[in-house]
Amino acid sequence: MKRKPRKLLRVRVDFSTDSEEEAFTGHGYTEEINTTGCQIETSTMLPPGRYLTLRFYRPNVAEPIQVELARVRWVEGRKFGVEFIRADSASQTRLHQLVSAPNGDNESLAQRESPTPSLTILLVDDDPDAVLYSKVLTKAGHRVLQASGSVEAMQLCLDHPSIDLAIVDVVLDVPEFQVVPKTPQFRRVNGPQLIQDMVALRKQFRALIVSALDPTQLKDYGVDLGTIPFLRKPFSKEQLLNSIATVGTLPPLVWAFPDSGRSLRRTKAAPV
Repeated sequence: MKRKPRKLLRVRVDFSTDSEEEAFTGHGYTEEINTTGCQIETSTMLPPGRYLTLRFYRPNVAEPIQVELARVRWVEGRKFGVEFIRADSASQTRLHQLVSAPNGDNESLAQRESPTPSLTILLVDDDPDAVLYSKVLTKAGHRVLQASGSVEAMQLCLDHPSIDLAIVDVVLDVPEFQVVPKTPQFRRVNGPQLIQDMVALRKQFRALIVSALDPTQLKDYGVDLGTIPFLRKPFSKEQLLNSIATVGTLPPLVWAFPDSGRSLRRTKAAPV
């Protein structure tokens, strides 16, 4: 049977499996795609034959195109190919529109179909590039509150209950020695601890953690990549906006008592 031609198109794709033997999630970017399958570039190692659920995120669109069941057909280095097996009729229609649109038209098509809702985003990063991130988010229609450190971020979190999610850098300015006031309210900590503090304050919260650190360094800072959504620096405008859309589809982080063994966990929710 002749293979359908594939379109060269780069969009973010999240993949996961609920297999009892080895449940996991990962993400990457398509390189070629048609209505029956695609090629994905990722740093996640997968064996041929693995069954996955795929979610494709178009620029500035909150709702993903979901392929309920797909199978890994081949693996080559950082790339693998999948065959689409099952998707509902709505997803099939959107997938057809995605691969049929002329090059360059997918972003405008996606925006007409389902624009991303405006969010209030707390951006916590002392990197000079944070100004550029803020401009990208504002241009996309979001309201941005900025903080360079954890104390300022916690105060904004307290003063603005309308915050929908926080984007937090892993490494923040934390003095080696801190003068503790007589009535301390907030403390200077790094990003992972700040997220825990914000979740403890709000009881449930959505967050995206960003960093240029490698996996070993992230682990040293206490980053649990299985719990908190992560975006590696440097990233593009499209990667930032797609990651925000992804976080919006995930259950929020919730506070669990420290004696439960983990201070952060996700609420249980039906697949989106």
